[in-house]
Amino acid sequence: MALPSAALIAPPPRGGLRLAVFNAGLARKGAGVLIHDLQSGDPQAEAVAEIVLRVRPDVLVLNELDADPEGRALALFQALLARGTAEVPGLDYPETFQG
Repeated sequence: MALPSAALIAPPPRGGLRLAVFNAGLARKGAGVLIHDLQSGDPQAEAVAEIVLRVRPDVLVLNELDADPEGRALALFQALLARGTAEVPGLDYPETFQG
C-alpha cells in the first residue's frame, strides 16, 4: 500500500531547530550554465528542491551549488523552494549567504 505524499513530509521538531546540510550536486561546467538550467526547469534541481521541501529544515546549508558574482543561481534556487511543488508546500528562506 502506497502512502499519500503528504505522509512523506517530515513533521516539525518539537521545540527544536532542524538543520540540514545537503550536497546538491548542482555544480555545472561553465559560467551561467546552472542559471540557464534553473530558468529552464532543470529536473535535477527540482528533485533536490523536493527533497529539501520534504525534510523542511529551518536552516539549510547547500553545498555544490554554483556561485556567481550576483548570486543569481542561489536566488533562483531560493525561488524554487518558495514555490514548492504540487504535492509539497514551499519554504521561505528570507536570509541567504553565498560564500
